Amino acid sequence: MICLQTIEHLDDPELAVRNLSAAANRNLIVGTPYKNRRPDADHRWSFDEADFVGIFDGYRIDRAALNIYYYRGPECWQVPAAFISLRVAVRRAQRRMERSKMGI
Repeated sequence: MICLQTIEHLDDPELAVRNLSAAANRNLIVGTPYKNRRPDADHRWSFDEADFVGIFDGYRIDRAALNIYYYRGPECWQVPAAFISLRVAVRRAQRRMERSKMGI
């Protein structure tokens, strides 16, 4: 199960992560902006390495895209290409969202 760029918008991100964790059969990846320094009406929370301890097996930080990916399940990160593909997928989704906002 993958949840990207969502929990920073929710009223209770910890509850959402616990529900995702309970629903995921094996693997779970949650990606969110890393140390978001611009809380606003849309981005209500900021996350870093200290968040969600005990829920996930670990995390990876994508410093180029300024995102943090929490993961549960070793299959998520056994192949480095999986992380690169995830970053590419996130960037494509972000571009599609930007274009749709502009009406393109």
